[in-house]
Amino acid sequence: MGTGNFMGKCIKKGLLLNGTNTLFKCLVIGFIIGNRDTLASVATFSSKPHEEFKLNSFDDKLSLINAIHGIKYISGGTNTGEALKFVGSHIFQPSSGDRIHARNILVVITDGRSNDHAATIAQANNLKHINILIIAVGIGSGISKSELAGIASRPSHVLHVEDFNALSHIYDSIHSIACISGPCNDVIPNCKEYGATVCEGTYKPWASRNCAYYCNLCNGNYCKNT
Repeated sequence: MGTGNFMGKCIKKGLLLNGTNTLFKCLVIGFIIGNRDTLASVATFSSKPHEEFKLNSFDDKLSLINAIHGIKYISGGTNTGEALKFVGSHIFQPSSGDRIHARNILVVITDGRSNDHAATIAQANNLKHINILIIAVGIGSGISKSELAGIASRPSHVLHVEDFNALSHIYDSIHSIACISGPCNDVIPNCKEYGATVCEGTYKPWASRNCAYYCNLCNGNYCKNT
C-alpha cells in the first residue's frame, strides 16, 4: 500500500454546503488515513485563499471528517491563480506535513472562471512541474472548460457537474483517478545522466522530487482494499 498527500480545495458560493462537504467526506472514507498512509488538507478560496487545515493536522479518519463537517464557505471572487500559488507555498510543504516519498494529489473544485486566466494556468503548471497530480472539477454553467483543462494534469482529470448537489455523483471518478497505480513522471528530462547513485543515500530526497520515475520511487495506490 502506497502513501499519499491528498488535498481538496474548493470555492463555494451561496448556501448549498452539503454537496461539497459530502464529497470530501466520501473521499476521505475511501482512503486509509494516517501518518504512514494518506494525509489530507483542505483550503477554501474566493478572492483570497484560506487554509482550513494542514496535511499533518489530523492522522485519524474521524477527526478529519469532523473537521470537514465544520468548513464554512465564503462567497466572493474567483482568484484561482492565487489559490494555486498558495497550495504550493503553504500546503505541499514539509512544515505542513508534506512527505518527500508521498504522491501529491490536488483536487480543485470551482463554480466560476478565474479572474486571471493566464496566472491560473501558470500556477497550475508550476504545481505539475513538481509532480503534483491535479484533478479539476467544474460546477455549473459559469466555468471555463478550457481553463479546467489547463489546470488539470490530463484531459481525463477534468470533471463537470451541473450543480453542487451532484458532486457526490463524481466521487467514484475522483477516487479512481487518485487510486490508479502507475508510474509518475520525472520532473527533469535527464535523470539517466546522473546514474543510479542519485537514487540512493543523501541524494534520495532530491531524487524523489525530480527523478521519481527513473529511480522507481513512485507510490501508486493510496486507497483501502475493497
